Amino acid sequence: MICVHCGCPIDKTYRIFPGDNIRLATCSHCGKHADPYIETDNVIKFLDLILHKTAIYRHVMFNQIPYRDRGIDIKILQMTFIILIFNTYSKVVSFLCSNEKRIHCEGEPMLFNSLNLSFSGYLSIIFSSCFDMLVYLTGVIISSKMFIYFFYKSVKIFKYNYLIMSLLFSSFGKIFLIFPLIFGYNTKFFWIVELFVLTSNALSISVILDADVLSSSGIILFAYVF
Repeated sequence: MICVHCGCPIDKTYRIFPGDNIRLATCSHCGKHADPYIETDNVIKFLDLILHKTAIYRHVMFNQIPYRDRGIDIKILQMTFIILIFNTYSKVVSFLCSNEKRIHCEGEPMLFNSLNLSFSGYLSIIFSSCFDMLVYLTGVIISSKMFIYFFYKSVKIFKYNYLIMSLLFSSFGKIFLIFPLIFGYNTKFFWIVELFVLTSNALSISVILDADVLSSSGIILFAYVF
């Protein structure tokens, strides 16, 4: 567990007193409540995720998700499945609304049952979405290792599973691709969601590596190009 404000390790986020009274623990380093998010509503947490607040990522990755020496948390895997569905949808729509196949796309709701693709076509796009995510995660791992080796050698422990979980969790912005299903396709919106996800990824990497946002943005840019 860590303090969500300064990132310093702590023993516990709250203390239990007689009578089942709970009091937030105070960080010995910064003097603030170590993790006020344990008393915060989920709606406020989601808003803070959208606002790109570092504290909420520290809360989720280090204080809320149970510690794992290896492997990925089951809730993150479930979230990844949903992300892949929306990512596949965006690829299908982008394919059909490309310049070569552009037919009444702008402003029209695009549902899967209205897309004239063969079963093999759907499978190829699903495979493409999974492959893209795998290559992107690989690119982040490679660039993170390079960053640590050349610029940030003070990092003694590098846990791949937390790096991957942070990337998958910070890709929650893909759920906003549900709006084209309701309000209609818009090319700019897809690019806005993509940019939002990339900036969220950069912030989550900065939390995991305890690096500045500029360095983590460079890592994400390398992985995106890769």
